Amino acid sequence: GIDPWDLFRRMQDGFTQRKRNVPEKLIKLNISVLDSFRGVNKPINYSRNLKCDPCNGSGGERTGCSVCNGAGYLQQEVGNGFFRQVVRSACPSCRGEGSVITKMCYSCSGSGVKQQMEKIDVVIPMGIDNGQYLRLEGMGDFINGMYGNLLLQIELFGENNFEKNDNNLIYTATFNLDDLQKDSFEIPHPDGLLTVKVPKEFDTDQPLRIKGKGFKMNPLGDLYVKLRVKLTK
Repeated sequence: GIDPWDLFRRMQDGFTQRKRNVPEKLIKLNISVLDSFRGVNKPINYSRNLKCDPCNGSGGERTGCSVCNGAGYLQQEVGNGFFRQVVRSACPSCRGEGSVITKMCYSCSGSGVKQQMEKIDVVIPMGIDNGQYLRLEGMGDFINGMYGNLLLQIELFGENNFEKNDNNLIYTATFNLDDLQKDSFEIPHPDGLLTVKVPKEFDTDQPLRIKGKGFKMNPLGDLYVKLRVKLTK
């Protein structure tokens, strides 16, 4: 009389709910504007809690909790009549685990985890922006019997006078009086040197625009050159 598919769905829902309850490990990752322009593989090192092998993450030998009878929660009815409802709360004796340690693991002292430095290569997608996140499934800490995700928060910083604004690349060029007598100047663009003509008249408040030389995204970005004049008395 039991629908096996209904049982499977309940098991799947339970696994999904447990996965949601595992907190994600947040790490801030500094990326340069030029790394964002190219898209790179970046190695990172971080501290991570791994499952303790000797006790398989249990913390030691366990027995079922006598307070909640292994359920991991306590429930009680509140209200009366039509407004009666059942309220569940985590068992204070076993802290919601459903079991208590009778013999502590010698390796992890009952925590069920061992801290370790991890080194991984992260694929930084082209055009990633400041404040965006990268989520790596299962690369976080071991908590509640499973591994959580690793969440990388991107912090973008300028490099070699380059900045990012949406899909546009911003470059600040500094001139002195001798430079202003030249017909052109070069920009160390990540795709190769660019030669830009010096206009006869220009306003330092209005950057020069070079179409299609920004981030190769959709839409294609432009390169804006800010002209900064430095004078010496």
